[in-house]
Amino acid sequence: MGTMADERGSGKKKGSKKEQERAVFRKCAFQGCGRRFRQREGTGRPRVYCQVACRRRAQYWRDRAPEADRHPGSGALRPRGAGGRAEKRDGRRLLGQALRNLFWFSGLTVREVTHLTCIRPGRLRAILDGEVVPTWPTTFMVVTVMRGSPDDVRGLWEWARGHRPPYPASHDGAMDRFGAALRGLRLASEPGPAARDETDARLAHEERDLPGVLEDWEQARELIEHFGAPAERFRPLWEQARHAALSAPALLPPREDDEGARVE
Repeated sequence: MGTMADERGSGKKKGSKKEQERAVFRKCAFQGCGRRFRQREGTGRPRVYCQVACRRRAQYWRDRAPEADRHPGSGALRPRGAGGRAEKRDGRRLLGQALRNLFWFSGLTVREVTHLTCIRPGRLRAILDGEVVPTWPTTFMVVTVMRGSPDDVRGLWEWARGHRPPYPASHDGAMDRFGAALRGLRLASEPGPAARDETDARLAHEERDLPGVLEDWEQARELIEHFGAPAERFRPLWEQARHAALSAPALLPPREDDEGARVE
């Protein structure tokens, strides 16, 4: 009898060991969770999220993100370039700096942001430090919760992910993207009161005189480098915005002839 019981016990141990070997674990697809969970066998399609709440949160932020950002074929073409590691590192640094400044200006605490975004504190700190570059829906969620404009950090996010600046679908889109890129660079500048007042005043002046920036690359280069970024990275955006301005002459300042008369 004892022998039969021992055999049954050893059989159960072997069976449980085989079940453990067959167990499949995967990581929750929701960026704010990332918890590892065990897949259930024989339940049809494998699960992507660890729980229903994560699936609903992911769907909620996918729905809020702009349509063209979720489906590559639905809007403008977004070519990707094989950005080097150093280039991505600069992008991560500026993106993290912009998010930290946005967090600082929002007046929220880490606990409040983690509660609103359902992102773990450790992962949120990694995002704010530029160590982790989340997906665009997650970045959209974090920026929105911290009362910022996702469009302003979109260019920095693309840079940090190693993407090349996209081709806008319209002339208005080119102008909007260039203006948003300038605002994102301003956001990534140092948050000290004096520095912020200086950059706010300078950006306000340049936005009023944006046609002049589009007419002269040196003005645009000086402004971008003032914000601590390499100007050549943003030259394609400037060229696209300039092309849009040339297609709509009213966007450019009137030219004058040698005698000071305006040329229409």
